[in-house]
Formats: sequence, structure tokens, C-alpha cells
Amino acid sequence: MQRRRVYAVTGVPPEWQAYAMAKYSRSSQSLQESIQELTADRTRKFLNTMYFKYGHASIADMAHLSFGVEGISLWAAISLVDEQLWDGQERSTRYQPFKQTGYYGPAGAPCGYADGAQWLMDRYEQTTQEWIGRLEAQYPRPDGMAEVAYANSIRARAFDIARYYLFLGVNTSVGQITSARTLERQIARMQADPLPEIQALGADLKEAATEAAPFDFAAHQLEPLIGALPDALQRPFREHLAPYPVAPTLVKYADASPYQQTVWTDLAAIARELLPALEPTNDQPVTLHVNEDPFDAAVASLLYRVSDLSYGQIRERVAGLSAGEKKDVLEAALQKRGAHDEWLREFQGAPLAFDILMDIGGYRDFHRHRRSVQIRQAWTTRHGAAIPEPMVGTDAEARYEADMAKAARYVEELAHWDPVQAHYLLPLGFRCRTLFRMDLSQAAYMIRLRTKEGGHFSYRRVAYQMYEALAALYPSFAAYLEPTNPDIDDPLKRM
Repeated sequence: MQRRRVYAVTGVPPEWQAYAMAKYSRSSQSLQESIQELTADRTRKFLNTMYFKYGHASIADMAHLSFGVEGISLWAAISLVDEQLWDGQERSTRYQPFKQTGYYGPAGAPCGYADGAQWLMDRYEQTTQEWIGRLEAQYPRPDGMAEVAYANSIRARAFDIARYYLFLGVNTSVGQITSARTLERQIARMQADPLPEIQALGADLKEAATEAAPFDFAAHQLEPLIGALPDALQRPFREHLAPYPVAPTLVKYADASPYQQTVWTDLAAIARELLPALEPTNDQPVTLHVNEDPFDAAVASLLYRVSDLSYGQIRERVAGLSAGEKKDVLEAALQKRGAHDEWLREFQGAPLAFDILMDIGGYRDFHRHRRSVQIRQAWTTRHGAAIPEPMVGTDAEARYEADMAKAARYVEELAHWDPVQAHYLLPLGFRCRTLFRMDLSQAAYMIRLRTKEGGHFSYRRVAYQMYEALAALYPSFAAYLEPTNPDIDDPLKRM
């Protein structure tokens, strides 16, 4: 009788581990025995046969790869992490020396780009210092609170206000851990993106996985010991410890999909024909939609992505479309789909659909919630900028509004050079519209987590409006939610 054993496995290259797990599931060997028989050649041959020839896609789920992705724009980082089955961390804007990390400079950008970027960086620094002084005057250090803790709390609150001046072009870094299957999808999606930086980042990810030598911590730790050996003895150690690309086989065919490169252009053309020229309704930051017909919901979601109208406006229009017009939308979305292209996320559904209009900084916090289907519209100045809550009613409010109007002018002037890349200068204070589809448990989790005291005032207010919308529709469910009213706020507490 077999004895129960549970043990961790480490020190195995990701593709070898995927092969070992797949081989293990197809034999009576123990996992240790499977791993001990591994070689690079056996792994390559097995994956070429089982993964590519026979299409056992789940094998790629068992190869997990770690990447450091540094010196990319906030815009590129948003694209990078836009995967539902993704694990990682992006640097928080509260901990970055932006004077040192700088901002991304698109190739061929006119001098107005650098002028606008530097002006926004200067206003970010000035606003940070201004609000450190204002907050210190407004909230003196309580007795018993350590000076370091007090200073950190004040600076965090000041950064929460100043971050509205940061823009999509400022540099950041991301650490990610993904399966090879997610990485394939991520690379193909990014290489099909219209933004040159994101295309190049997709190519860099592929090269880092399939060709480049990874940073090997164990070899790095052993290097001083190997270096102390005589030259004749160093060679066999270095050959044995030579870094091996993390996924030379599994993601070698990940390339830009022709379907992904054309589908949104095709849908945008359909949307221009079917949707009326309306001003978007921006009076409600959060609107909850339920009881949708799956077919109409898919059509509305596809049109939503390539519009700037509210979801309610689009649903109303879709309800009046003929069967032929709805079919035209579906054909634009599906007729060019290749054998390896997945269905668009717009076809994924959940009982609750929150149409949320919020500042880009707050959206980045909401974007981290993976158990939801997120459909974001393109960046635009058309929805205006949100005002940081602590500024409302102060003498700083008018200055801020003038600054955001100036930033919008920079974007609009740069649009003559490039209507897409001009939005690198879009400050995080400007609002964006996103449809978040989720089930009741995910809504409850987001409401509880994102309304907690100490969170950013922007997302706390939006999460509480999610609670109010859900409670109004399902009063019996409201009793089980755990919101914290954003009016309850300790200014010296920040998560």
C-alpha cells in the first residue's frame, strides 16, 4: 500500500517541471523519479509532441516563470498586467523617486511632449511638498505617535493627492509570475497592440523566455566560490551552472495575432455606424446593470469597448437594433478569429455589471482584482478630471482645475503628431470608464476591502457606491456586506 507523502519541489527549470508533471500524470513513477530522468533534449521532444502536435494545452499551466519588467511606462504596465490568470506586483506610486526613474519618451515625439512631461513632474513635486505642509498644519502629531510613523502617514496622504499629476508616461516596474500558457497569451496580445512600446515589450518578454539567460540566484551565490578555484576547475562548474532559458519551447510560437491586430478597428467602424453621436452621461460614477440577455450583453460589451458612452446608453441603443445589425457586430468580432485565438473577454459574463467612471489612479487599484471581467474604454480627456477629495473647497482647487485643463491642452496638441501616443501625457487624475463584470462574492470582497479605512479616498468612495447600488437592488443581500463608510476616516491611517 502506498504511503501518503507531500513534498515541495524546487531547483527545476520551469519547462522541465512542466514535463515532469505531465510525465508524472501519465506514468506510475513518483514525481522525484520523473524529475531525476529529465534532460533538456527529452523535455524539448516531449513538449513538441504533446503540447504543439497533440494540443495538450494544460501542460503549459505547469511551467511557472518569474520576470522582472523594469523601466516601462504606467501605460505599458497596465497592459502587461491585464490578464485574469496573473500574479505579480507593480511598484506603488507612493514609493517611487520619479525624478530618478523619469518617464518614457516615444520615438519621434515633438518637443512639446518633453515640455509637458517636465511640467507635470514639477507640479507633482510641488504639490507633494505643498500638501505635506498643509496636512501637518491640519493634523498635528498626536501624543504618543512616533515621529517617523507620523511623517510616513503625512507623506502617504500627500502622495495620494499629488499622484493626480502623474501621467501615463511615467516609468514604473513590475514583477510577475505567470504560467507559460498565460505568457503565450500575454505576448501575443501585446505584440498586436497599436502602441509601439507595448509591441516591443511583448517581443522582449518572448526573448527573455526563449533565448536570454535568466538571472540565476543559486549560480550568483556560488560565483565567489567558483572564482576562487584554479582556472582548470572553474570550467566544469560554469558549464554545469550555465543559465538555461526558462521557456525555450513552450512560448516559441507566441506572436502577434492578425485577428487581434484588426478586430478592434473593425468593431470601431461598426460602432461609428450604429451608435448615435451623443455626449457620454457622466453624472453617475457607478451604475449597476443586471438581468441582461447574454446575446445582447455580448453585443453591448463589444460596442462599449470602442466607444466612450456609458453602458446604459449603449444597452438602450442595442435594445433597438435589428437582428441583422446585431449579427454585423458579432461577425466583426468573430469572423477573422484564427484557430488559436481565444474568444474575446467581452463574451464572458457574470450576473453583475458595474459601469464605473473613476480617475485613472483609482482604476489602477481596481484593475488588480482578477476575479472580474474588465472592459476598459480608450484613454480620453473627454470625461474630465476628478478632483482630489482633500482639495475640494480649498484655495488649491481652482489651481488644480487650471492645471488639468493645461494638461488636456498638451494632449490635444500632441494628438496632431500621434492621436494615440499623445495620451502618454494624460494625468492619472483624468477619468476613465470601465465595465467590471463579477459575481456576488467578488463584489462583496471588493466592497469590504476597498472601503476599509486607510485606503485611498478615490477608490473608497467608488467601492461604497458599489455597495449602495447593490444594496438598493438586493436589500436582503446588503446585510451580509461589510462596507466602511468613507466618511469615517483617520487622516493619519493609510494602508
